[in-house]
Amino acid sequence: MWYPTNGTLLFAYKGHTDIVWTVAWSNDNQRIASASQDITVQIWDAMAGTNVFVYKHHTAKVWTAHWSPDGKRIVSASSDRTVQVWQAL
Repeated sequence: MWYPTNGTLLFAYKGHTDIVWTVAWSNDNQRIASASQDITVQIWDAMAGTNVFVYKHHTAKVWTAHWSPDGKRIVSASSDRTVQVWQAL
């Protein structure tokens, strides 16, 4: 995360071991979900820059992850031919 007005880097979220295909902010702007070729979806505390949860139930690269409008669930889609809906933290 960085300040767009001056380009100052605030956080570099590190934890994936392969390509990150997508990121999504939670509706309350408190969390970020990232989907990766490393077969995980990771949830980050947006302000602290820390990892709070790793979802590991796919068996192939995860292309995308999105928050539900109420912020209670995340949906993720994978090359394992599944779309999984799971409870957000």
